[in-house]
Amino acid sequence: KADLVQLSGYYQYKPRISGIMSFQIEGEVPPLWRVIQCVTRCIGTAKQLTVEQLAIEWNVSVEQVFSYLQALRSIGYEVRSHNTNAQIPRGEYLIPYAFPTLNPKSVQLRKTL
Repeated sequence: KADLVQLSGYYQYKPRISGIMSFQIEGEVPPLWRVIQCVTRCIGTAKQLTVEQLAIEWNVSVEQVFSYLQALRSIGYEVRSHNTNAQIPRGEYLIPYAFPTLNPKSVQLRKTL
């Protein structure tokens, strides 16, 4: 039984699948949805980045990045940090995949960011 990780490939390799998210609304798209759009397009994923680097990749303020990381986790994205994986240096974050996990037993989602 394949899941998205198996279909896409391990995050350290070039993904075999990616997505494009576009918006068909009038007016401004909320910044969180712009961040989700970036992640869906593999922007800011599959590499360890600081808050400052993520802010640049996503074109958002540094002050808001951590709240976006928490929001991504709340909707099922794996967001890793030193707290979830001791091999990640403090102050760096890793979003391994451009899609949320569909596995409710994910160990990463139970850990504190």
